Amino acid sequence: MSYVFSAPGKTFLFGEYLALNGGPAIVASTGPRFELKVSKGEGLCHDIHPKSLAGLWMRANAFDFSNVDIEFIDPYEGKGGFGASSAEFLLVYIWSEYLKNQSDFLNKLDLQHLWSSYRELSLESGASVTPSGIDVIGQLLGGISKVQWQEGRLTKVGRLNWNFESQSFCLLKTTKKVNTHEHLAQLDIKGDDFSDLLSVVNKAEKAFKNNDAFHLLVCLETYYQSLMARGLVHQNTQNIVKQLKAAESILGAKGCGAMGADVIWVLCETEKLDQLQNFFKVVGLEMVATEKNLSTGVEMKASLEGVKIDLNYDLKIEEEKNKRALKKSMTQQLLNKEAELTQVNNVQVDSGVEPIPVEGYGVEGIDFIPDFSPEEPA
Repeated sequence: MSYVFSAPGKTFLFGEYLALNGGPAIVASTGPRFELKVSKGEGLCHDIHPKSLAGLWMRANAFDFSNVDIEFIDPYEGKGGFGASSAEFLLVYIWSEYLKNQSDFLNKLDLQHLWSSYRELSLESGASVTPSGIDVIGQLLGGISKVQWQEGRLTKVGRLNWNFESQSFCLLKTTKKVNTHEHLAQLDIKGDDFSDLLSVVNKAEKAFKNNDAFHLLVCLETYYQSLMARGLVHQNTQNIVKQLKAAESILGAKGCGAMGADVIWVLCETEKLDQLQNFFKVVGLEMVATEKNLSTGVEMKASLEGVKIDLNYDLKIEEEKNKRALKKSMTQQLLNKEAELTQVNNVQVDSGVEPIPVEGYGVEGIDFIPDFSPEEPA
């Protein structure tokens, strides 16, 4: 039996820095996807550093990895900016969970434990600032997600959709790289309550819900200017954004992540997207993803020679009766067949209405919100 686990890349659209203090963040998960290949072996590990958070997890759970060989595949080839370190931790964690719960492992996954483990290991590794861990949850869920934590616990997990008719987004890779861990070690944000950024993220969420491209653009620009005022935008990014905004078809742009250095998020007119690709090349930017590349969360495929199974598990927040029936059906298929297995964890949720608990998801104290309909215009 061999396995391939995969997770999407991540980009903080809104919420970088704010998330460090427990504020919410909106994360886009896109392809290409990171992969973890697991096969029967002797405990060999390829392309995971022993001192990384994934490496620390493997050391602490050595039995899970003693009889298998592990290979991590980074489709971005180490260029950074899309969450390779969080993806490799997430995927080795998922392997441990699979060994414990087998066919039902995604249903029994404890988000609180996943999130806490990531943060706790970062402290053990000597990090001076604890990462938010929101990127790990975003990559688990896929799509566009809103995640929030407070007082040492995840409190809200929400799902947003890109339903803008005439606007597209692009994620552009720069040639600069700011090491997030080193940057956080030098960061001094004590005394900054980020109240202005919190307001922007909440307004951005509303813009997503109402398919309101104008106010999403206002939020993008406001967040960027707030980071600029704090000195949290790399000079190279400032130069790039200024150059991009001079193009008629580009509505707005901001850097994402540490100092906004690695990735630029661009909002543009959909009909002009093809023309813009050539412009991006001219200014030395690589277009990595658009809204068409929004990707599902964690996936698993397993194969056994001579036997075939095709199974897609799409976990959604819906009526409990339908949810139980779906889970029962999926579980029965797994019990009846032993072979190629595909499981997809894709939680569609949102924080615009009253929360409901998700039964069987192994989580207490987190608000999961059912999918929403756009609000009527005022």
